[in-house]
Amino acid sequence: VNPRTSINPAAQAIHGISATDVSAAGVPDFGEVYPLIEQATGGRLILAYNADFDRGILSIECERNNITDGHITTHRLRWADVMVPRSHYARARRWLRNEGGHRALGDVLQTREHLLDMATGNALTEQDSPHQAHTA
Repeated sequence: VNPRTSINPAAQAIHGISATDVSAAGVPDFGEVYPLIEQATGGRLILAYNADFDRGILSIECERNNITDGHITTHRLRWADVMVPRSHYARARRWLRNEGGHRALGDVLQTREHLLDMATGNALTEQDSPHQAHTA
């Protein structure tokens, strides 16, 4: 999504997305994708890794794009966080990174794996994880 604003260098260092990436031909802006997000989430519980962060970003983007949010950010109970339950499930003393590369598809696929692991009882402890834990 083209944010139509500069990308913070610290954020770019985390996710690797440059201004050139988001300003390429055919990259939609938030106003263009918001109706799709609203349609996909309508009547559903929204699961996210660090849900408060994602909900906050969506809220900021709605405000910045003069979008009156119908249900995505205005109803906090429609969101459920995966990070905290996954970290508890892994018996971690700190929140575990998602390790999806901070890219939308990678993060979604990795979060799906965490949910499947928890649902099927695949045990993982912080010591077993190849990824470093961090405090968020």
